[in-house]
Amino acid sequence: MAAVAINSTAADAHDGATEHGNGQGASPAERSEHAGRVSLRVTLVSRSLLTLLLAGVVALGVATAAPTPAPSVATVAPNAAPNPGGSAGADVLIQAGHEGRPDCNVEPASLCHNTGAAAAPGEITWTPVVADEATRILRAAGVSVLRERAYLHGSYAVRAAVFIHFDGSLPPCSSRASVGYPPGAASKKLADAWKALYREYWPYGFEADNFTSNLTGYYAYHHVRAPGGMFVLEGGDMSCPPQNAWLARNLKWQGALLAHVLSAAIGKGNVPLPSAPAK
Repeated sequence: MAAVAINSTAADAHDGATEHGNGQGASPAERSEHAGRVSLRVTLVSRSLLTLLLAGVVALGVATAAPTPAPSVATVAPNAAPNPGGSAGADVLIQAGHEGRPDCNVEPASLCHNTGAAAAPGEITWTPVVADEATRILRAAGVSVLRERAYLHGSYAVRAAVFIHFDGSLPPCSSRASVGYPPGAASKKLADAWKALYREYWPYGFEADNFTSNLTGYYAYHHVRAPGGMFVLEGGDMSCPPQNAWLARNLKWQGALLAHVLSAAIGKGNVPLPSAPAK
């Protein structure tokens, strides 16, 4: 645009000179008037150039000085569940046994069809109730929790871990509550702490620790590192009507008791002992 303005002004000056024969034969007054017009046009051209140059410098300065936008900060919700794939750390890990199955797209055939005890309403229905209540109470107390389903992938670094289950038996009522854990004093201590409190209210007794191969060799042990211990919690025998009825009344209470045990084990959260369960 600046080039167009300059050329247009120069053409006007040329036309004025031609009209008057370049000043030849004109009177002194005409030559003076013509010279004044040319001088005025040259002055206007010079001012236009200066104005354009200054505008360009100002525009360049503004563009150069424009502040760089601050990078956006993503907000990540703590303790999101389920964990997407191991190498995750938190205070505790709580797994709801069998939850999410069948899941043969991610678990091997030896695990993916195992949905747990079949007695109504099904083990797979009860384990999340206990796990969710324990998780809710612990998180409210400031304890970070990895809340997991049956499928575990990779490794999980936590201070303590529990894997929640219920038993089933044939004939019915041939089993009771139980615990299982891998070798190591910390895991046995954590399981003993649960048993000591649960047996004060649970009226049907316990099987011996690690009384089945599923308890001694539970697959999750290989995925979790928990220096404060880890254990499988079998809440009772769902196939036994009296046990089933007691458990159904007290699933959330079990979660509250478990939250207390885990909080005490890691020394964080100060979760209180819940009131006695319904009888």
